[in-house]
Amino acid sequence: MRRRTLLRHGTAGLATATVFGLSGCAGNTADDNDDENDEDEDEEPTGTESRETNVLDVIAGTGTVQDDRVVQVALTVKRAPDAGTIDLTETTVSWSDYTLVHDGVEAEDDPDGRFRVDPVSDSDGSAPVLNDDTDRFTLVFDLGDATTEASEWESSAYSFGSPLEEGEVVAPDLTTGSGGTTTVRLVVPETLAGAESVNLGASTSTDGGSEETTVEQRTADQVADRLQVTSMTGFVRDGEEITHVRVVVGRAPGSGEIDLRDVTASWVGPGGTFSLVHDSVEADTTTADGRFKTEPIQDENGSAPVVNDAADRFALDFDLGDVTTDPSEWERDGFAFGDALNEGVIVALNLTTGAGGTTTEQMIVPQTLSGAEVVNL
Repeated sequence: MRRRTLLRHGTAGLATATVFGLSGCAGNTADDNDDENDEDEDEEPTGTESRETNVLDVIAGTGTVQDDRVVQVALTVKRAPDAGTIDLTETTVSWSDYTLVHDGVEAEDDPDGRFRVDPVSDSDGSAPVLNDDTDRFTLVFDLGDATTEASEWESSAYSFGSPLEEGEVVAPDLTTGSGGTTTVRLVVPETLAGAESVNLGASTSTDGGSEETTVEQRTADQVADRLQVTSMTGFVRDGEEITHVRVVVGRAPGSGEIDLRDVTASWVGPGGTFSLVHDSVEADTTTADGRFKTEPIQDENGSAPVVNDAADRFALDFDLGDVTTDPSEWERDGFAFGDALNEGVIVALNLTTGAGGTTTEQMIVPQTLSGAEVVNL
């Protein structure tokens, strides 16, 4: 019996594979064919049960800027809906004319470059293997021959290509070990002057599909339970830098109950990319770089830290650098991360709920902080 695999483009923009059994070899009797068909039904269920969707879903793309060029790109990924276990050491990336592999791979043929994987959310310590729907990992790429301060990775042997210029568009392909390919389109802003990090507006298609979906569209269509940011505020120390950020959130329209203890954050700003978890998460269950706390602002039924009403509002508090700020009464030891924010800095913040819904926001520090105590971001 011959079999063939056909790729289809699903409604959510994900490539799916359905396996069909073709019977009818010469000399077979009707009973033989019936037996073969029975075996095929046992071995190869049809419809959704036979789909293979082991592709990556890119939920954010950010760039680190140096000398008005993007010298490092970070792609935050998860498993696509219905995908199985994905080992990122088996993933290859085609970036323009360059072939890239995981930095732990010993390649017989020298690749053009390598990428590293940083866990953002990894409850069972499986990194670099995505084996849970809540897993979030960041793929980090160094461009050109300059090592960025944001990268603690020794990039001299792994960087490739050239830094990205203002307005440049690239479309790398991410192919898993099972052959599922995700193409992510990254667009550099038209101006990078004064920026340290930028959002690259990731949009994706899979396995050559014609449907292109932005990060915001995909999370709205596929995952309803996500947060909506209503305000972002920075607290200024000595009129020079922001050392505490408060982000107020509620449920996005159509979302269900959201437990903020299950939320993970990815913070891309001065000092690099940082993975953050709620301050209730046990230290031995996470590899996060820092933590955030939550405080109820409007919570009529006392559900904190669970957002279970459309009117609920909670603050997510982030402490930066190594100094204690007056607005924060939180015990900071072990929870602060990154660097304080200076004038004109841009930060990309990704908030991912336990259900997988991701919200991406960009914070822009005012060009002057002199005389200010609190500023809107």
